[in-house]
Amino acid sequence: MAKGIYIGNLDIYCHDEVAEILKTQIKTLLRKSQQQFLDKRIFIHTVKSHEKIKILNYDIEFLDIFSKSDKQFGFKTRLNNGKVLAFLGDEPLDENLYNDVKNADYLLHEAFCLETEESIFKPREKNHDTVKSACIKAENLGIKNIVLWHTQENLGDKRKAQYTKEAKENFSGNVVVPNDLEIIPLN
Repeated sequence: MAKGIYIGNLDIYCHDEVAEILKTQIKTLLRKSQQQFLDKRIFIHTVKSHEKIKILNYDIEFLDIFSKSDKQFGFKTRLNNGKVLAFLGDEPLDENLYNDVKNADYLLHEAFCLETEESIFKPREKNHDTVKSACIKAENLGIKNIVLWHTQENLGDKRKAQYTKEAKENFSGNVVVPNDLEIIPLN
C-alpha cells in the first residue's frame, strides 16, 4: 500500500477476539508508515454468529463452531451455481450446527486421522475428528460432498487413497481428499 502496488482495500472479517488481537499486532509489529492504513484502507470488520454479509458477491453467513478451545468461526454460503458450501473451521462438527449445515452440497471438514490411527494420534484430545466420525455425521445430515482436510501426512502417497477408502465406507456422497494446492471444482 505504501509503495502504491496494492490497489484497493484489505477487508478482514473476524469475531471480536481476533479483531482485538489483529489491532494489537498491527500496532506492535508494523512500522508507523504501515500502521497509517488501519481504518483507512485496512478494515477489520467484527462479525457475530449467524450474521450475514455480502463479500465478493457471495452472501456469507458466519457460524460460531462452538470450539472447545479458542473461539472460532466458520461460514456457509450459496455458490454462484446455487449450491451450499459450509466450512467449519478446525474442529469437528458440533451438534449445535447440525441444522445450519443439514443437506449442504459441500461440507469442508477436518479429518485428523483414520479411525484405526485414533490411538496413535488421539484426535479428540486435540479437538479433532477421524475420517469415519466426520463422514458418519455428514451421512446423517444428508451432505452431498465432503472435503476432508487437515490430515496427517504419515501415509505419504497412500494418504488420499486410505482416507477416501475409509470415508466411502461411512459416507454415500462424493469424497474429496485434496493435496496441498489442489483445485477442487464445485459443480
